[in-house]
Amino acid sequence: MLDLTNADRVSNGLDPLEFDPETLTIARARAASQLGTPALTHYDANGDLAFVHLLADAHIGYALAGENLARAGSADATVTGRVEQALMKSPTHRRNILERTFTRVAIGSATDGQGQLTIAEVYRN
Repeated sequence: MLDLTNADRVSNGLDPLEFDPETLTIARARAASQLGTPALTHYDANGDLAFVHLLADAHIGYALAGENLARAGSADATVTGRVEQALMKSPTHRRNILERTFTRVAIGSATDGQGQLTIAEVYRN
């Protein structure tokens, strides 16, 4: 996913993102939190952006942060390409991928018992 995301950025005249090990646990937690939910959501039970609270709780700083969530029905060899294409076709997800001020990203994934894959990308500068 990181290679595909960076290929999209470079083909749009942007610098590639660096892997962000500090937020990897958050990306993984966000992906796992979406398993079994009827719809993907960026919000917690209080209506706040969940990833923002996780970043604050981990004392991870940023001036701008964002999150992309995606779900795929099967995790085969083409899943990352399919997910990246779907994200790039969505205006709000594309905006995160191509945000000039983002310099780092962590990408987490989780799979449920039926093989459904959820991916979370956490971006920051």
